[in-house]
Amino acid sequence: MLKYLRVLFFCLPKIIWAYFTWILKFSKHPEKYSLELRFYKTQKLIRYVLKKFHINYLTYDSDELFKKNKDKARLIVCNHLSDLDPLIFIALSEKPITFAAKIQIKKMPVVGKIVTLLNGKFLDRDDLKQQLRIMKEIEGFMEHNPNLDWVIFPEGTRNKNPNQDILEFHHGTFRPAFKAGSDIVVMALFGTFRVLKIHDNSKNYPVEIKYIHRFTNEDYQNATTSKIALEAHDMMSDALKTLRKIDQVQMKNFNA
Repeated sequence: MLKYLRVLFFCLPKIIWAYFTWILKFSKHPEKYSLELRFYKTQKLIRYVLKKFHINYLTYDSDELFKKNKDKARLIVCNHLSDLDPLIFIALSEKPITFAAKIQIKKMPVVGKIVTLLNGKFLDRDDLKQQLRIMKEIEGFMEHNPNLDWVIFPEGTRNKNPNQDILEFHHGTFRPAFKAGSDIVVMALFGTFRVLKIHDNSKNYPVEIKYIHRFTNEDYQNATTSKIALEAHDMMSDALKTLRKIDQVQMKNFNA
């Protein structure tokens, strides 16, 4: 509870100011403002908020991922443990990045508008036709907007038990990259689930992020989305076993 009071005290005025001065404006007419402007103002705000949660980023083999690459849009797939996960990617990426989010987020005053101003898309888990249409739209964005990367969580929902294996992947997640001929970057993330727990008042919160593998168009042109989804799932599952062990050590060190 103390961390929420701290975050509210420091961040609420800044969030309210941002909401009425540029978030509303950018989300209503994103086409009027450059993608870089919209992304970097959002990133600055998110970095400020996350800093007040006392998050410590521990990245492994991830330097190349977060460098600017304007040649081609990439599809980044990662496990999903917390509502905080998308914000971590925004905070760390040097290149504009956006998301496919569940449709319920669209109604959230700040977060929903941030997804909108970053050209993100909303998926209705109960409407297969809508999901297919949105995936087709993402494919178009990836083909025609090389300066915008996409993050999709192929589990489709948060894994509420961080110590169990990752959930089954929805192989349709990978279809936009297949159609656009884009690289598929496999990542693993651990530790974010702890940050938003009300009764967890740790001094610091280590968040581990690991780059695992990059599938190029040559790698998957003769494969199916089901095959690549299974390979990515197994890679991510193995990486998470390592990150869990690292996390145990880091929690002891950070909060000693």
